[in-house]
Amino acid sequence: MATRILSRIKQAALSAYGNTAGPRTILLGLNRGVRINLDLASDTQTYLGIAERELAPFFDDYSRDIQTAIDVGGSVGLYTLFFLQKTPAKRVICFEPDPSCFQTIERNLELNGLRRDPRLQLIHKFAGAKDDDEFASLDSLADQLVGSCLVKIDVEGAEGDVLEGAKQLLARRDVRWIVETHTAALEQKCLAIFQQAGHAPRIVDKAWWRAVLPELRPTPHNRWMVVG
Repeated sequence: MATRILSRIKQAALSAYGNTAGPRTILLGLNRGVRINLDLASDTQTYLGIAERELAPFFDDYSRDIQTAIDVGGSVGLYTLFFLQKTPAKRVICFEPDPSCFQTIERNLELNGLRRDPRLQLIHKFAGAKDDDEFASLDSLADQLVGSCLVKIDVEGAEGDVLEGAKQLLARRDVRWIVETHTAALEQKCLAIFQQAGHAPRIVDKAWWRAVLPELRPTPHNRWMVVG
């Protein structure tokens, strides 16, 4: 009942906007003040700054002193923008293989004057366990990473493969991780990979208030794993 009422309120509010798609300034949260192209009809939580709000304390804590950030599965560039605008990272690497998403990232970077930022490296490949024309492993970057690093992974079911290709990074203690897992089996696989590397990962579940303000997710099992 509460969800239906909130949905009606949202639709009534959006009707005042007319065209709901276009550049917006995020109101709250990690990316407060960041400009991004979005459609309020489907991206209201991003606009308000409460999308993946459960992860905000970890992004804030783990990024305080980083020199490198790696965004695996850039999507529209939300976390790449966070790394560039809100952290001390001297180098930001973003993996995004999808051409449409890649173009959206470029547009959002342009909105914030960051398209040609010298700290940024965009990789138009899948992150995985091998290195070829389509894939690049995180270990292929290992020699280039200096200082503390934060790796965010959201790859819709390929998170195990990404970690399999990151053995050198997993062996380091100055690399922190935030990983979204998309099935219970993948969660167990990622847990095992981290534990075998000597880490003690923590599971971050959805907040209790998601019963009222749910996020649309592609699979029933969606939660996160953090190592810091």
